[in-house]
Amino acid sequence: MVSKINSLSFFVSLLLLFSHSTAKTPLRPRAFLFPVTKDEATKQYVTVINQRTPLVPGYVSSSYKPVPCGSVTCKRSLSGACVESCFDPLSPGCNNNTCSHIPYNPFIRTSNGGELAQHIVSLQSTNGSNPGKFVSANGVVFDCAPTSLLEGLAKRVKGTIGLGNGYVGFPTQLAKAFCVPRKFAICFSSSTNSHRVMFFGDSPYVFLPGMDVSK
Repeated sequence: MVSKINSLSFFVSLLLLFSHSTAKTPLRPRAFLFPVTKDEATKQYVTVINQRTPLVPGYVSSSYKPVPCGSVTCKRSLSGACVESCFDPLSPGCNNNTCSHIPYNPFIRTSNGGELAQHIVSLQSTNGSNPGKFVSANGVVFDCAPTSLLEGLAKRVKGTIGLGNGYVGFPTQLAKAFCVPRKFAICFSSSTNSHRVMFFGDSPYVFLPGMDVSK
């Protein structure tokens, strides 16, 4: 989801779509597969994550939970601030006694105040060679930030995903939620007409020519 190599290890643009249904499986996944495309206008790399309950557009969700100030999650995220009272109507991004974070948009080099929250996500499992079932995890941590931070991102993109090794980094969260290794691999292409992938979890990572991971 980024257009520059030096920032590729930290950010990938995150396009949130909600077309897939959550399929639960009794087998623990060994890895996860994310389809990646390159946006022609911005040259940013874009992937898809299904989020919220139900998995539909909008912010009415029964699984959205603000991270409280002083909680273990807040402390481990290295947050140095707390929103004690929100003066606007309570909503995602505006809650009382909530852990505060300062998300950053690397494309416009701007940061703004955000609220740390937890949500359910639906991810596509893989055995390393073929796409598998979608499985869900609750309590995945993310920043709910002002829409002004979407400036400079590809059309319909709703945020960025951090690939660092910190406590709230995406690889760490998947490793904790699904007991998979905290590692990932990226197969990107300079072409805007071909699909590529990211793998999170255990190897081997195999992506055969013609394999469709876009659905």
